[in-house]
Amino acid sequence: MSAELYERVRLKCRRWRRHLAGTLFVVVTALCFPADARGCVCAMTYGQAQPCGAYWNAGVIFAGVVSEIGPMTPVEGSNGKLFTMNGRVTRFTVEEAFRGVSGQTIETVEEGTSCDFNFKPGERYFVYGSRNQQDGKLYVHSCSATKTLDRASADVAYARGVARGERTPSIIGYVVRETRVNASAYRSRLPLAGIKVVVEGAGRPIEVRTDGEGLFRVFELPAGAYRVRALTPPELRLLYGKDSVEVQVADGRCRGAEFIVTSLSTISGQVLDAEGGAAARTRVNLVLVNENNQEIPPAEGSVESYTDADGHYKFDWIAPGRYLVAVNARNQPGRSDPPFPRSYYPGVRDAARATVISVADGEHYVNHEFRLPPPLRERTIEGVVLLPDGRPAAHALISLEFTEREWSETEGADAQGRFRLKVYDGFKYLVAGEVRKEVRGVWRGTHSPPVEVVAGAATEPLKLVVSQPGFYVPRYVQRKRMKQP
Repeated sequence: MSAELYERVRLKCRRWRRHLAGTLFVVVTALCFPADARGCVCAMTYGQAQPCGAYWNAGVIFAGVVSEIGPMTPVEGSNGKLFTMNGRVTRFTVEEAFRGVSGQTIETVEEGTSCDFNFKPGERYFVYGSRNQQDGKLYVHSCSATKTLDRASADVAYARGVARGERTPSIIGYVVRETRVNASAYRSRLPLAGIKVVVEGAGRPIEVRTDGEGLFRVFELPAGAYRVRALTPPELRLLYGKDSVEVQVADGRCRGAEFIVTSLSTISGQVLDAEGGAAARTRVNLVLVNENNQEIPPAEGSVESYTDADGHYKFDWIAPGRYLVAVNARNQPGRSDPPFPRSYYPGVRDAARATVISVADGEHYVNHEFRLPPPLRERTIEGVVLLPDGRPAAHALISLEFTEREWSETEGADAQGRFRLKVYDGFKYLVAGEVRKEVRGVWRGTHSPPVEVVAGAATEPLKLVVSQPGFYVPRYVQRKRMKQP
């Protein structure tokens, strides 16, 4: 990661900490001070992630072992209850230095954000770091190409090659095929070997072929603009991007080009409302079924698409199989679901009457119009949450549980304990209130028994008394726990 990009990320989290200081410090800890980097979002091109790109974007590069990780720092004013990793030091014993390193030991410093690299004591790493221009300290970003040394053979080889003055590639890339073993499996990528890649720019076109891992490299190109094309078989369509990639070669650094192709199928169509108008921005579900038309859970949990302004939708990356197209496949919509009863293509409520779409490899199936029924009628559930002594439970949590699906949503009551929930006519719900309070550093809860409500035109206001100890657990969660061994 370049020093400029690192600085932008660093300042962003610093501004978050300043903005949310004080009473919301626990929230800040969750956002910017986690123990690992899973919350950090990385945006890197293929070329930047490769050794030839990462090398020239880092000011400090070395291989070493973590000899010590310093302690976290108590947060001022927390009485030792909260700690931050901001400023925590990780000390390395340097095994091989490549760039910006002097001496046998080196220290990196954490910013206390989700973008810090999560080093482990005693582990060996190949490290790409950048020194902050203001404080001179070395920071290692989780979005850098830093990795454990056992996974860094290509990084070590490239760094040693630069040290020996060996030639390095100007353009590096890969060609892969995205596929699924079956309709209920995750997508995977297979390298395509022997694919001709054409590079056009200064002088005559250059042709290379991918190796057994789908990789290609082009060396010693003069600085300038180039266009890269991969001549893949005609039965494979390009899945992302354009047929050719423009790259700018300069400064002796490599640039990347990636080509991802597939023979996976597509299903597309148009959704209309009850009056025949386009159902814009409506979520559509793709339901995988077996030969007996029984639903098969997909690997991703659910397969969804959203209609555009004209009601058109498209499902991509579809493996051969049998499918239903549905809106609100789980029924009983929540606040973010389309406000319609469960419906199936071509416009029926019963799954047994729905059109089953059988898709073969490489097929692009186009549905006709999917006509939705009239939208559900919105209703309101109102009420108040009270403490056992009759006082309002200010800002209590309200749990709205859906009885026809394994789902629940939460809302907040106002300062008088009053709440108002949007629901849909005819559906049954369970409503409960909950109050949470910190007692000697430990969060504790009390809740009301759930009240069953069938939404209608004349739903009586609810009175929820938080009289039972513990946090509220939705009924469907309780059932799941009882089934666990």
